[in-house]
Amino acid sequence: MGVERPARVRLHATNRLDVFLIDQQPVTKDLELLPDGWQMLRDRRQSPTSPATIDHVVVGPTGVHVIAARTLSCGTTLRTAEAASLAEVRGLLRRELAQAGCGAPVRAVIAFATNEAVAEVVVVDDVAFVPHGLLLRQLAAGDIVLAPDDVARIVALLDRLHPSKAHSLTPLTSAASSQSVAERGPSATARTAVAVAVIAVLIAFLLLPHLARP
Repeated sequence: MGVERPARVRLHATNRLDVFLIDQQPVTKDLELLPDGWQMLRDRRQSPTSPATIDHVVVGPTGVHVIAARTLSCGTTLRTAEAASLAEVRGLLRRELAQAGCGAPVRAVIAFATNEAVAEVVVVDDVAFVPHGLLLRQLAAGDIVLAPDDVARIVALLDRLHPSKAHSLTPLTSAASSQSVAERGPSATARTAVAVAVIAVLIAFLLLPHLARP
């Protein structure tokens, strides 16, 4: 079935946007043109145990940008699903950076895969909808808040917290189960040893009078 692509996003009076399907490749190619001082993490898990992924996290002088790459499609409401989901990821990264003592701003961007998808940047509920022809300009807009060392430190942190989608999921339940078994093992062995010792003492106590007789 073909996908009809309108010439531009329709911003409704109810503050909704009509959207789309996933198409990362054009956005990725744009991001590969980022100048020195910027770093990108692509296709990252939201956590080591989560199958949910983040398309791109870009870190540079203007802060941290969490990016979802999309292609327009008719008849789908964005605001309650796509934007809300990306806002949750933005909140997650903000909390992680705050816990690590990093005060970097985190922004949410939905980047369209075609120039004609939107004519200009549209911001709804603090999420920016950007045509990929304007993506790099949008990322660079704003105050310089991160030095190169800050960028490297944040990328290292997020790389650790959000492994590549290509990596296997961490089997949390299995790991916890194995740990639990390992913890129970020594405890059971110790109880068995104590029981054997008690039985040996009782047997010796009962036999001692008989052994003491001439």
